[in-house]
Amino acid sequence: MADSPGEFDNFIKAYFPISKLDKYNQEIHQKDCVMYCDHMVKALMEGIEENNKRIDYYDFLKLSVYLYGIMPESIKKLWIKALTGCCDTVIRITDELLQKDHIAVVIKYNLVDIFEPLLAVSENEIIKELYLRCRVGAEYQHVNALLENIWS
Repeated sequence: MADSPGEFDNFIKAYFPISKLDKYNQEIHQKDCVMYCDHMVKALMEGIEENNKRIDYYDFLKLSVYLYGIMPESIKKLWIKALTGCCDTVIRITDELLQKDHIAVVIKYNLVDIFEPLLAVSENEIIKELYLRCRVGAEYQHVNALLENIWS
């Protein structure tokens, strides 16, 4: 599904939306919602700030790569904070995603966008190397995906 950007975008917006409030400032339950993206990002930010060891940063940070299109600026800030609070997890997630035989163009571009601000705040050579690995072939994959959508 991540190879088809439109389909992928519809999926994540349906199952991981941003919470909405009614006119009485009460949260509106959204049909088919698995988890509200904004709640997840907020909980992770607070957990990192408080150095909470009970939160599964690995799975939720990895999920944030897939949900990046919903809240890009907040997820960039989350990864910047994660870089200081759980750098090993950031490195592990990125390395694992980049080692896959096939990484969807959407995910690769999400990683590129997430890593650009990390470079501005980090002197870590591993972060720089991961960013370069994210960029390799991303342009080719993007053009290929566009052509596939046109010809499909």
